[in-house]
Amino acid sequence: MTRGSWRAAAKSVYEWGTGPGGSRFLSGNMVLHHQLEERLAAFVGKRYAVVHVTGFSTNVGAFGALVTPSDTVICDRENHASIFEGVKNTKARQVTFAHNDAAQAAKRVADAKVSRPDGDVFLVTEGVFSMSGELAVLDELAAIKQANPDIILYLDDAHGLGVFGRGGRGVADHFGVTDQVDCIMGTFSKSMASIGGFIASDDEDLMNYVRYQSRTEIFSACPACGQYRDRADLLGYPGA
Repeated sequence: MTRGSWRAAAKSVYEWGTGPGGSRFLSGNMVLHHQLEERLAAFVGKRYAVVHVTGFSTNVGAFGALVTPSDTVICDRENHASIFEGVKNTKARQVTFAHNDAAQAAKRVADAKVSRPDGDVFLVTEGVFSMSGELAVLDELAAIKQANPDIILYLDDAHGLGVFGRGGRGVADHFGVTDQVDCIMGTFSKSMASIGGFIASDDEDLMNYVRYQSRTEIFSACPACGQYRDRADLLGYPGA
């Protein structure tokens, strides 16, 4: 963390306090949360974002809100535990494909659309895999999305944000496929050296639904506000 970001965090604590001590739905919502969400969304190339208290809770809450039992979630078998935990709680059909095997992922998508035509299909990958450090074949997965525009491509970029892409904008930016990725999830606990998580999308209705239906958002105390000026500083925005 830079000296400037330490100063920004300290200044914010004096101005806003260490945190509201409650859910955003009660006493916890502050203007800093909205400013951070706007800047995060713009940073990863999306229009809207919703902040959660951790990256793990972002995945669990987002999948819990968006996925129904009639849906199929197709995961790289080396995806993070938070993804599998979030999907398990939805009672949706969960199918894995061999690590970074886009051909098998495409077959899983085709099979799901035939066997469960009434449900949505989610294709889920990490950007950089947490255990191996391998880069996802996101360009190939984006090609599957382009051929099947009705599926939902979900990218957990916890380990790619701040490392890949222009100015650290992530793996979708690195491959130039941001427009093909429906949801981009990230954390503050890796390259941003703090705590928190977010999910971003161009779909306003989808993000509003997550905001008001994510149980990990509703039933968690809001993150401390003192860090948010610091996050804005790391994102390269003025006024931190």
